Amino acid sequence: MVRSIRSVVERLDATQHHLSNHLVDRGPDGLVVQCYVLAQHVRTIDGETETFTFGGRYTDRLRDGERLQIAHRQLEVLWSIGMSSILHA
Repeated sequence: MVRSIRSVVERLDATQHHLSNHLVDRGPDGLVVQCYVLAQHVRTIDGETETFTFGGRYTDRLRDGERLQIAHRQLEVLWSIGMSSILHA
């Protein structure tokens, strides 16, 4: 997870994620945590500042153990505005 996120974040000049309305449930294999996300991304390309913002929901499955760890994360994007290509190009 860290490697895949790092490959995106390293391209950006700035990013900020706001998480809210957390719900925690116990599932058969550990905890299931859901929250809303508002994610803003900024990148300068050829002297122009481009942005991409989306709103959505994270669903995380956490492993119980000595420490809680995210075993799986799913992102459902509900809306977006701007240039999503700044995350990949």
